[in-house]
Amino acid sequence: MNGRVRVEAQSWIGVRLKHQTVVKSLCLNGGIETKESALLGCTAH
Repeated sequence: MNGRVRVEAQSWIGVRLKHQTVVKSLCLNGGIETKESALLGCTAH
């Protein structure tokens, strides 16, 4: 595995984690129902 692929994988994981955190906070704040929040197991209020 070369260095560039590893860096790209790490940045992709970082983006995914950040996105999940944003969706969870949106979920907690407003119960916004989106495909992402549904995948995260968030229910709309």
